[in-house]
Amino acid sequence: LRKEMNDWMNQELYKAPDCVGAVYVMPEDTVEDIEAMLTNPQIRGFKCYHQSAKTDGPTWLAEVSQYLPETAWEVANERGMSITIHMVKDKALADEKNMAYYKEMTAKYPNAKLILAHCARGFASWTTIEAVRQLKGIPNIYYDMAAICDAAVMAELIRQAGPDHVMWGTDYAIDRCHASYMNTGESFRWIYKHELPEGINFPICKMVLESLFSFKKASLILDLTRDEIEQIFYRTGYRLFGLEE
Repeated sequence: LRKEMNDWMNQELYKAPDCVGAVYVMPEDTVEDIEAMLTNPQIRGFKCYHQSAKTDGPTWLAEVSQYLPETAWEVANERGMSITIHMVKDKALADEKNMAYYKEMTAKYPNAKLILAHCARGFASWTTIEAVRQLKGIPNIYYDMAAICDAAVMAELIRQAGPDHVMWGTDYAIDRCHASYMNTGESFRWIYKHELPEGINFPICKMVLESLFSFKKASLILDLTRDEIEQIFYRTGYRLFGLEE
């Protein structure tokens, strides 16, 4: 369904001239395959998911190179485009091979813009809070905060990467779920409203609101200025995707 999905996105972009999108790349794609998908100037990046990984084991434990072709890096580097990675593996950013991959590829392809989604999969905050310090100062690494409901990981990410490399995100339409999560150490667990035991009326709001509350707490912790908050909400994204304010 990859072609149908990319074609659908293209048609939606034509209806929304102020928006940009990313096409789905797969492990076997050649440079020619990827360039053939760039039929719309509103396409500004690439996305990949572990479910496409070429591996004999569970894709949740796949290496990034098993689901993201290096050819995507080549095209992104040549054209100044973005690559959004939804990383996997239990330790996420704290995984040594994940960390080595991001350092190697961003140095090899300095004009490609890497976006590590969900605060670098910071649902279990410690996997990001300590590890992100190793990536400080790398100019072509960016982060989005979609679906994160933890002020601590948001605050540390902004502190290390700066507001000009962090972007607000919602993870639509998952963000409409009534859900939150708890984490301990390097593990986390999503909690949905329908899973609460009978008799417990603990309020769980929509994920997007929980995430927004968390970002507000992070902004208070860091004493962010209005300009820095505006950077995170839209100005960083405008610059990264080559849009005009």
